[in-house]
Amino acid sequence: MNKNIDTLIIGNNITSFLTSSQILKSGHDAVYLKDQRIKSNDPYFKFYGPIDLAFIKTWISDIDEESSIFKKSNFELAPFCLLVNSKRYEFASPRPYLNYSQVTRQFPNLHAQLQQILASEQKEISDFEEDFLTAVSRLGESLCRYKTIHQVSVATFKSALPDYIYDCYSSFRREFKNNSELQKLMSSLRCIYTQSIELTFSDLELIYFFIVLLSPRYRFIWSLALEAQAKDAIEKLGGVTLEDTIEEFSFSNARPWATQLASYSGVVAPSKMAIFSSNVERLGIGHDLSSVYGCIKLNYKMSDNLLSGEYYHFDAHSFGSDVAFIRKKVSGDGVCEVKVYWRFEDCFKVDFVQDMFHKLLIENEIIDSQDVLLNCVAIDEVCLLRNHGLLNARENVKLKFRTGSRGKLESVKGVYYHGPLKKNNLGITQTLLEARDYKTFV
Repeated sequence: MNKNIDTLIIGNNITSFLTSSQILKSGHDAVYLKDQRIKSNDPYFKFYGPIDLAFIKTWISDIDEESSIFKKSNFELAPFCLLVNSKRYEFASPRPYLNYSQVTRQFPNLHAQLQQILASEQKEISDFEEDFLTAVSRLGESLCRYKTIHQVSVATFKSALPDYIYDCYSSFRREFKNNSELQKLMSSLRCIYTQSIELTFSDLELIYFFIVLLSPRYRFIWSLALEAQAKDAIEKLGGVTLEDTIEEFSFSNARPWATQLASYSGVVAPSKMAIFSSNVERLGIGHDLSSVYGCIKLNYKMSDNLLSGEYYHFDAHSFGSDVAFIRKKVSGDGVCEVKVYWRFEDCFKVDFVQDMFHKLLIENEIIDSQDVLLNCVAIDEVCLLRNHGLLNARENVKLKFRTGSRGKLESVKGVYYHGPLKKNNLGITQTLLEARDYKTFV
């Protein structure tokens, strides 16, 4: 293996794989490193909408990659239930009209305008759904081939939508500007897709998340068999894949110089690095963000057999309190998994907060008092509070590494981060756009 390479890609997901393949196809050297501390079920890199699926399909086609790795059957529909201040919404079904009407029925003026637009255009519900899904699929293809993130604007989305669906968005936007309840609903929806929480929206974010609101959601099944296929595909392109643990990063003049691995693989010397992960702290990397929520996971044996599904709970205290939101996943075996995104100190002990969270979940009727707590652990998932300082910062998150003998964490150059700790206004779609612009990494 050539130790001196152009780019070291650290990750374990679709985006890191495609970025490695793109770099290799372009005639540069790359090592794809799956650090054993990066989990394949990272929620930020697990869920995709129809824009993203079309983007990924186009990207694979353009670099002539093995399409069977990301065939449609590897993406399963992943609807969810969103509860905001005790109101319940069923989202991400394959029916765009059904997804949107879940919201419009809560706001009579908005629902009346939707019906009026469909009637005036002589459109049936089936027309609305077909036109929308066709439009966003074409949009995903166009974004992949012709746009960088800096070229994406409101006009990009407006031109992609049929005129009458854009009229629906215009009425939605008017209602949003004057309705705090709708603002909180959309902020909660954005949090699910971006792992970040904030109340304000730019015009670009609002039209993007309007499209997300109407869209189905798909979960990518990143199995061991698919990982093996991806590894073979990279090696056929002349790349190197490693599964190892990073022991130390070394820098010279604040730029990557060497990466020490734990096993016999030894040292890799990249000119640049790209990191695709939610939680970088487990890799020994720091950052300059202060408002980050960690995650506590509690597993329960349920007293009643409930339908399988995912439930996201937000309340009036979600925006600014110690608890951002709570995610409950019910499986078919009578076990449920509850994740609490909580702002805590580094020195806390799980045993000390277990009873507090158990009581919180019962009080909020997220679990039943008869449900049996099986275990409680801290896991490597994060949620970012996008406060005023972050929103107005000129740069994205600055990763920090130990660059000298004193062990002090310092900012460096030539390292690119992709994940929820960035100001990803367009969520995973923005991450795909930035990764597709591979010249950044070489």
